[in-house]
Amino acid sequence: LQLSGRQILFVGDNPARDFKEPREQSLLTCRAFSGAYRSDPYPDSCHRADYEVTSLARLPELLASSQRA
Repeated sequence: LQLSGRQILFVGDNPARDFKEPREQSLLTCRAFSGAYRSDPYPDSCHRADYEVTSLARLPELLASSQRA
């Protein structure tokens, strides 16, 4: 697809394992507060997502804003 990392939005829900590696690869990350991990805190700032949503309906809006950035 020849996209830059900032044009890709990685979505996950587990704060302990889903966001550190994608951020190291310069991908945008989004935490969905749902399911079993919705109340789990981030272990540290390296694991924090760029965006946080409570509804996946917001994903198109996030993708559109990342295309403008």
